[in-house]
Formats: sequence, structure tokens, C-alpha cells
Amino acid sequence: MPMECSLPNAMTNPQNNTATYLGVPAAKRDSVSCADVVIFGAPDATPHVPGCASHAAGAPSALRERTRQIAEDPSRWDFDQDGPLIPVGLRAVDLGDLPTNPVTPVENRSLISSTTASILRAGAVPLLLSGDDSAPIVHMTRSPSG
Repeated sequence: MPMECSLPNAMTNPQNNTATYLGVPAAKRDSVSCADVVIFGAPDATPHVPGCASHAAGAPSALRERTRQIAEDPSRWDFDQDGPLIPVGLRAVDLGDLPTNPVTPVENRSLISSTTASILRAGAVPLLLSGDDSAPIVHMTRSPSG
């Protein structure tokens, strides 16, 4: 029996009370099967200086915060795609930041990879927010098969 999906539409119900990327609804990891796009943050992966947080560890939160004003008008026109910034009917959610730790780079990379794999297995597109250039490398090298 298919799982019932009841995600709010980001176009009609932006979540401005919580800092999410572009005001899309916040979600837990178990609700990704209802989404088309799943956003998540990774403050750190493999720090340049072992044990020290990346200079860009706050980037995922900063990106979310900077899109708050844009989220106030989700029908805002995107001239690059010749349509609304968030297309009508797009089911996007934001999982928030993964609990990374600059002291545990192996675990960070594993968490980023497993999160990416679970999103792909659910049939959604993962969108990683990070300022640490090692996080996208882990994210991009992960195959859908796990």
C-alpha cells in the first residue's frame, strides 16, 4: 500500500517561522519519500585543520537565513527559469543540518553519504547546503545504489 503523502506545498504554505531554505517546509528524515527535493545541510565534512570547525561551518544556516526575505513571496518570478522561484506543485522539504562534528571526519562523510543515498532511494533529488568544500565531494561521489 503506497504511503500517504501530505507535505505542504511550498508555494502556498511557506514556513517562515523556522529558518528553512527558501521557506520550504521543515521535515524529518522519515518523510523524504513524499518529497521531490530534499534539502539538507552539512556544516563540516573533513576539516582543513583536524578537529577545528571549518571557517564556513555556518554556511548552511546563513544560506537559510538569507533566503527568509525571498520566502516571504514564494511566487517571486525567477527570470532564469521563466517562472516562479518555487514551481507550483514542487514538494521540497528541508531536513536541517546533519549533526556533523569537526573531530569525526570519517563519521561526517559517512553521514553525508548515507543521507544522500536514502534521499536518492526515496526517489527525491538531494540538495546539499555546505560551505566546506569537502562536503560536496562526498555528496557528489555517492551512487544511488548506496
